[in-house]
Parts: sequence; C-alpha cells; structure tokens
Amino acid sequence: MAYTRWIFVVISLMTLPLISLGIINYIIDPFSVFHSGILPYDYEINERFNKIKHLDQYHERYNAYIMGSSRSGTTSPSSLEKHIPDSHFYNMTVAGCTQYDNELHLRYFIEKQYPIKHIFLQIDISDIYGFKAPEGNYNAKHHPHVMHTADSLFYLSYLTVLPVKRFIEKIKVNYFEGHQHYLRYDLTHSGRWYVDYLEEQIHADPLKYIQEQSSFNQKMSRGAKGTKIIENINALKRFKALADAQRINVIVYIAPHNHNMMDTFEHQSYLEYLREISKITPFWDFSGYNAITLNDGYYYESSHYRDLLAELLIKRIFNDHTSAIPHDFGHYITANNIEAHLQNQAMALAMREQLTLPS
Repeated sequence: MAYTRWIFVVISLMTLPLISLGIINYIIDPFSVFHSGILPYDYEINERFNKIKHLDQYHERYNAYIMGSSRSGTTSPSSLEKHIPDSHFYNMTVAGCTQYDNELHLRYFIEKQYPIKHIFLQIDISDIYGFKAPEGNYNAKHHPHVMHTADSLFYLSYLTVLPVKRFIEKIKVNYFEGHQHYLRYDLTHSGRWYVDYLEEQIHADPLKYIQEQSSFNQKMSRGAKGTKIIENINALKRFKALADAQRINVIVYIAPHNHNMMDTFEHQSYLEYLREISKITPFWDFSGYNAITLNDGYYYESSHYRDLLAELLIKRIFNDHTSAIPHDFGHYITANNIEAHLQNQAMALAMREQLTLPS
C-alpha cells in the first residue's frame, strides 16, 4: 500500500509541473497559436501558423500572394491590385522567410487547390546564410497541415515549451507598456503588419528618429557569407517550376536592404546570389547602395522598410510615374544583362568601402 502511494506521489510530482506549464502556455499564449484570448495583445506571433490557419478557411477570397520575409510585410495588397486587374492579394510574408518557406507554402497552396494567378515574390540577400529555421525556433514552426504532421503534436510542443522571455514580453504588452507600442497584425484581411507608433514618431520629428535609432548608426562588418546559396537557389528553381506548371505569374524582386544591412554582406556572396537568381528568372533588383537605400528615412530600422518605400518599389515595377523615383532605384535584370549589372554593383561596393574606411 505504501509502495503504491509512493508511485502515485512520484508520478504526481513528475506530471504536475508539465500540467502547470501547459496551463501557463495556454493562458499567456506567447506565440499566438491557441488564441485563448486571455491576454489579447501580442508581442510577436507565429505568422507561418496563423496565416495558414486563416487561409485554410478563407483562401477563396484571394487569387494572388505577396511572399517573402517580414521586410515585405509592410506591402499593402491594395497597392498591387491597382496595377493588376482582377487580382485579390494576401500578404503571405513571414518573419525570417527563405526560399525553403516559399517553396513549402506554394506546394501546399497547389495541393489544397488554392486559386492562384499571381505571386509577388521578394528575395532577401540574407538568404545567403539562412535556409531552415532552427528546430527550437517556435516563432517559425510551420502549420502542421503544411508539414503533414498531427495537429496534436504541434499543439503539444507549444504547451510544453518554456519561453520565459516571451512570457515576460507578452505580459508587458498587455499590462505594462501598452499594446499600441508593438506590431499590429491584420491577419484576417490584408495579411500585412503595421507599427503605428513608429510612424507617429517619424512624422513628429524625422531627424530625431533617425539619430536615436541605434541600428542606423552602427558600424557593421561584412561577416555574412554565402553558406546557404545552393540550398536557396535549388528551392527557388523548384518554386519557379511549380509556378510555371500552374501558369502562375511570378514577379520577383530583390529587397531594398538599408545600407547598414547591406554592409553586413560579403561582396562575392552577394554578387554570386544575384547571378544565380538570374539563371532561374528575371527580377527587379532594388538592393545595393542607391538613393533610397542610403536614406534612413524610408526605414523603421536597418532591417525593415516603411510602407512608403514599398509603394515606390511597386510604382517602379509597374512604370507608374505618379511619384518621383530616383533613377538608380530598381533595375530589371535578365540573364542577358546580369554581368553588366554585377559590374556596376561591384563598383558601388568598392566605392562604399572607400567611403566607410576609417580615416
């Protein structure tokens, strides 16, 4: 009898912490996968899960997708719909996206017979060193339907994780700092995100904002080398083949990385990635050092650009002259002109090095 009692005590001691952890995860919902609603405002969310959850139910509303990383998360579907008749876009961009994610999502869309006519695809130069998110990155786990795994195992993984920092941030945004100082997601309509409070700060005093945003004022080093170029290029080839087979119109463009982020990319890896992309598809190149990427006023910080830059980018692609666009912002690249373009980019890189060398 005593032996049985001790077994019960041991089992209870082992299971109660897990049950308690599960309850805490469900209540706080740090990655917004349970939608418990007890803490209604989010710090960050798992976009890969939440956007597929929405589209599984409402994909008939859309026939076109914006795909890429969170950098293109400020792109409004309405801006593209003005230029592409009868299109209904959803911003399917996700944080840390690479060609691995884009291929997975397109395969899933085709498998589930989502209606797709157009894809507006942003490619980041940061692909050169990233492909799959680490297994422990719970903000980047794909929806179980995309991965063809059990829903129960997916939810169980979020009940048994202990993301202390995320707990703290979610509690802060709901009870202490105010939800208005964080990202606002429009998952159920456009798919894009907003940072209204940063827009207010920029409009109030643009110069002060730039001076106080630390990421604009750091000296960077070119440590980002092309360790994942092959993986991303192969995934892009498969993506393009899938799209072509379905007669999907794909518009490809390279992200207009802020000059400080451009300063992190190793020269040859950057140029090699552009060359390899040109072998697969024509694209618009907004990267490098130009009048827009050198102007911090178009960015929230060195990684993410504002929606007014997204508007200029779209106008350049669609030859819309309603706004003044610098002549060096955006070049249409094909397999025929890639080498001349790379020579120009290499010269710009060399000039940048001269300007940023310590005096």
